[in-house]
Parts: sequence; structure tokens; C-alpha cells
Amino acid sequence: MTDVITSNNALHKDDDIEFNIQFPCFCPHCSQNIFVKHLKSFHIRPTYGGSITIYANFLCPSCEEIFMAIYKGYPAETLIPFKIIPETSERIDFDTDISEISPGFIKIYNESFQAEQNGLTEICGMGYRKALEFLVKDFAINLHPEEVEKIKKQPLAQCIENFIDSPKIKTLSKASAWIGNDETHYCRQHEDYNIEHLKAFINAIVSYINSELELKKAEQLVGKSD
Repeated sequence: MTDVITSNNALHKDDDIEFNIQFPCFCPHCSQNIFVKHLKSFHIRPTYGGSITIYANFLCPSCEEIFMAIYKGYPAETLIPFKIIPETSERIDFDTDISEISPGFIKIYNESFQAEQNGLTEICGMGYRKALEFLVKDFAINLHPEEVEKIKKQPLAQCIENFIDSPKIKTLSKASAWIGNDETHYCRQHEDYNIEHLKAFINAIVSYINSELELKKAEQLVGKSD
């Protein structure tokens, strides 16, 4: 959500400025996705010119706590927060099976998640793209342990095509890779898709991988009794 807010100069009177800003969508206190209420904003103009720093205060309607988002830019721009105070340290938990086959995925995903929640929305997409590659390649290695070196060295697209057997995981991985690549490039190829779609696809991949791993355990059990 973006909206126009009026900011007061923190050092001088009669210097109110309107800024178009992207509101935070996540409360650092209660970790809820919310529609925040803007309370008051202050800005500081640098003495020798340059971008203006805006300190915007918001109220979370869920936990009724106040937090601050900091922006830098100019009135003609649409600004996104580059820092949220207090910073969040929330982590996303994954099943034990995922942590066993791809601990790197969990580490990278959570670093990307924390960057996103702290307002670093221009870099977190690249992190999610890296997390995707670790997840897919580690799962491919789990399926094809005899091809470890080949899987490590292949581009992600080739790895998906050659070593992911499940059609559902293959489709989700391809779509995720396309969106993730958009997060690393100057021009986007898929304008209708964003980080939220990328995260949703990755979470679906995780669910299908969990199902595949549970199926493998069941097959091993059944095989022992045959």
C-alpha cells in the first residue's frame, strides 16, 4: 500500500513536505501482516543538499504498538522503507526433513525474510532466489547422490530439467526461478509477479518435497515387509 503523507521538518518550522511512501505491511512487535495507521512523520534536510530522510511513525491495529519506518529520497519519488525500528528477529521454521537435506536453504531464506521485514525490499528478492537454488539443488542431490558434482555445477534451470523428477516440483521450481531472476535484473520479464508469489511458490515446493520424503520413508517400510 502506498499513500501520500505530510512530514514536518524536525529542525525548522513552516517546512511541511508531502511524500508518497510505501507503508510497512508487517509489524515488528507482533509479527502480523497488517494495514498500519500513519501517525506522524518528521524529516531532516541535509545541510549540503542530497536526499531527505523521513522518520514515519505507525500504529499497529493488531497489538496497538507504535513503530518507526525510515525513508530516504525526494518528494517526487515513491519511497520504500530502508529500515524498520525495532528490527525484527523472527524466523520461519521448517520441518526437520528440510533442515536435514538443506540447512543452507533455511539460513538464506531466513536472512532474506529478516531483510524484507526490516524494509530492505530491494535486496531480499535476490536472497529468496539464492535460497531457492540451495533448496532445489540439495533436493536433487538427495534424489541423485551419484550426480553430486554435476548438480552443483549446473545452472539452476538445467538442474531443474535434468534432476527434478516430480512434475509439480519441476513446474513450481521453474516459475520460482523466473520470478527470482527478475529480482536480480534491471528489467523485469514477468511484471505481474512479485516477491509474494516467489515466497508462495517456494513454500509450495517445500510442501511437495516434504511429501516426497515422507513417501520415500513409507516405501522403505513397505519394502521391508515384502
